[in-house]
Amino acid sequence: MILIAQCGWSQISYMDPAIVSWGDSVQVVRGYQDLNDTSLGIAGYGVVADALGEADGNVVSLGDGGAATYFFASGIPDGIGPELAIFENAMDMGDGQFFAELAFVEVSINGIDYYRFPSQSLTQTNGQVNGFGGLMAYDIQGLAGIYPTQIGALFDLDEIAEINPSDTIYFVRCVDVIGILDPSLGSYDTEGNLINDPYPTPYASSGFDLDAVAHVKDYNAPTSIETIAHFNHSAMLINAGRGLADYVDQGCWVLDTKGMRTQITSLTEVCKGYQWIMEYNRISDQWKVVKVILGV
Repeated sequence: MILIAQCGWSQISYMDPAIVSWGDSVQVVRGYQDLNDTSLGIAGYGVVADALGEADGNVVSLGDGGAATYFFASGIPDGIGPELAIFENAMDMGDGQFFAELAFVEVSINGIDYYRFPSQSLTQTNGQVNGFGGLMAYDIQGLAGIYPTQIGALFDLDEIAEINPSDTIYFVRCVDVIGILDPSLGSYDTEGNLINDPYPTPYASSGFDLDAVAHVKDYNAPTSIETIAHFNHSAMLINAGRGLADYVDQGCWVLDTKGMRTQITSLTEVCKGYQWIMEYNRISDQWKVVKVILGV
């Protein structure tokens, strides 16, 4: 049986030629360092100018629930593949874990009506991720903030039902995720899950640390078709690199092409997949399974 791998995308380097422009202007409304202790005041790390221009590692911290709204004078039309890249400064803690402060991403045509990209957080909600805790990157979909400095998270306008193929957006807004496990204060993903990310962070650098937002056009993901046997260590790997069989009945998942996940419950079911959709990470030169098409 030949299992075929195809390529997708999720991230981009700030030097990639597919980046055609950076936000022309930005308005920042900072949130508190800690919503539960407003006496600490609002976040204060960085200045607004740090969020303009190309991603350079200089950031402005948004604080709990803070937001930054970018204006693109030339507009961003819906194209083929991803159109947006959001740059933050997550820290790689190893084994797929990152210190990451997350943000929702929203877009608007007129600067009044905003539409949010669908998101999913499968981080456990049994205990609060503390202010220095890490998140597993593969538990997060549709949120900015999971990649290191100068690596942007990609977003495709096709994922927003309210945006038509003929539309051009002019505004992009990043909204800090309030990661507290308090139903009255915390942020929720599209599926209604509380999002657990580092909390509290009662410092000037609280919240999403925004570096830059870019317009991406005609991003060329790898297009080669290869058999699984050609991949290092076999391409029957998901995320951390364990064999597929290791994931059965262990609460692990396969990502679909929209970034949402389906739990692996049967090795037989998964092995019937004749076609595997793989995602290629240009930076690490690694692949991961993003979809298994059964019965092809």
